[in-house]
Amino acid sequence: MSKRDLFKIILKLYGITLVLSLFYFISVLFSNFQLISDGNFDWFYLTAAIVNLGLLYILVFEPGRIVSIFKLDQGFDDDRVDNLNLDSYILTKVVLIGMATYLIVFNLADCISQIVYAFKDSVNPNQLDSFFNSMSPTSANYNLLFNSSLQIAIGFLLLTNHVRLSRWLEKLNKKNS
Repeated sequence: MSKRDLFKIILKLYGITLVLSLFYFISVLFSNFQLISDGNFDWFYLTAAIVNLGLLYILVFEPGRIVSIFKLDQGFDDDRVDNLNLDSYILTKVVLIGMATYLIVFNLADCISQIVYAFKDSVNPNQLDSFFNSMSPTSANYNLLFNSSLQIAIGFLLLTNHVRLSRWLEKLNKKNS
């Protein structure tokens, strides 16, 4: 494996991890669609999603260009990296599993708490029960519930389909090479 190939793999893996932030921005955009009619739409999330999508495309599909522009493969004593036995298919699977577990673990608490708050609101809409009010006086945030549920579902789909996605990304990699 050459230094250029190593940097291309690193850039592609970083591009795949950008998918996490893209999932977040897209889920926030979906939850803010109700605000479009009010005129209070936050353009920051749309701009950030477009920038992340552009970075994702460049990092995953055009890493050779970045290596050439920044001359990342120059200035080394040897052009070969023989000590590393990296298989891009296995690395892609590991990154997808890591992304899936990240999405599930960091959104599970928000999802469960918002489900409890929604249940509390549906059981006691008049705020008369002191037991439920003593647990937590807050009410459910349905936007947060939607975002966390969507990200947990995406994480679950990534976790269950990481082999297929890895094969698909390898096909794209061979097709672009």
